[in-house]
Amino acid sequence: MPVVVVAGDIRLSTDRLREIGVMAAWSLLDRAGSLDAAIGRAPALLADIGRELAAVVAQGGAA
Repeated sequence: MPVVVVAGDIRLSTDRLREIGVMAAWSLLDRAGSLDAAIGRAPALLADIGRELAAVVAQGGAA
């Protein structure tokens, strides 16, 4: 079963995520640049990530 991660912050490397079976990962903090921005923009960031996740699933590949 494919596993994806959507989180506030991801501290594992891409290689490590792949080793443990994660095919794609998105971090709100990486996108927003700061904790305050990630919190304040969470709904919009999650909507953007949701669109990207849907595209990844539709293509059957990893982000």
